[in-house]
Amino acid sequence: MKKLILASAILTLFSLESFAKARDGFFFQPALTIEYSAPSISNGISKNFSSNNFGKQISGFENIALGGNFRVHKNLGFNANWYQGALTGNSLQDAGYLNNKARYKFDQYNFSTLIYVPANDLAEFFVEGGIADIKSNLNYVTNSGSSVHQSEHQTKGFYGAGLQLKFCQKSEDAIRLSFQKYSGKLALIDTNYSTVRIGYLKVF
Repeated sequence: MKKLILASAILTLFSLESFAKARDGFFFQPALTIEYSAPSISNGISKNFSSNNFGKQISGFENIALGGNFRVHKNLGFNANWYQGALTGNSLQDAGYLNNKARYKFDQYNFSTLIYVPANDLAEFFVEGGIADIKSNLNYVTNSGSSVHQSEHQTKGFYGAGLQLKFCQKSEDAIRLSFQKYSGKLALIDTNYSTVRIGYLKVF
């Protein structure tokens, strides 16, 4: 019986050591992500555009990013997500002030590589870089009563940084805070674009 207990203990220690070594090497750790993604626009002609109030955002499933995170090393991972955003504004450069608010709506897919820098057992920082595929629509009614619908498809590079905080050492689930800055301008409203995100990472 003592030999069996000793053998089990040795096997357990060997398994833990092998797992620790694997964490220093390559592995595969998938996760699902859900984040609130707050869009921000600046330095443009139509920078008066803003999000709906928070209640309307949630009821309309606006600015909610859903996706997956794929960790392959303690310092390397990949991210893919989709979110639907919406902004409204009172005026446009070519149309002036409007009878009703203009509505800018977009579907966005982000694909990025993340480099992680652990701070301690519960927290780690990361930087990311990737591409965003954005399909957008702009709808408004001019003062003369004419309805206008415009659409655009853009692919943009982006970079960002963030922080992940685990709940405890026994779980890999984490709260994620991050910022993304996108290259160029959103064509239909001619403004710079960035996002701030906060969400939950469920690791499997």
